[in-house]
Amino acid sequence: MGPQSYAEDVQTIVHDIINVQGPNGWNNQLRNEPGVVLILDRQWRLKAPPRIAALEADIIPAFGGSFGNVQTHVSTGGIIRIGQSLPLDFGPP
Repeated sequence: MGPQSYAEDVQTIVHDIINVQGPNGWNNQLRNEPGVVLILDRQWRLKAPPRIAALEADIIPAFGGSFGNVQTHVSTGGIIRIGQSLPLDFGPP
């Protein structure tokens, strides 16, 4: 962030292209500062439930998040797959 991000230049160019008044407030911009983010994502496979006919299933819960001066968030989710001959992986990314 800061002047070396060149955000002011980009915004000025976009304002010129779309023919609107130039941006204001850049004199109050934050100083240059590096961006740092620590990211953690975790998935694990739960024990598969028993087969029903020729179908099998697996459940893959997920938890993640990031912490830093650019972005901080927490996320959760998961995948439930049902089919035949499911690969022993973590499913689609």
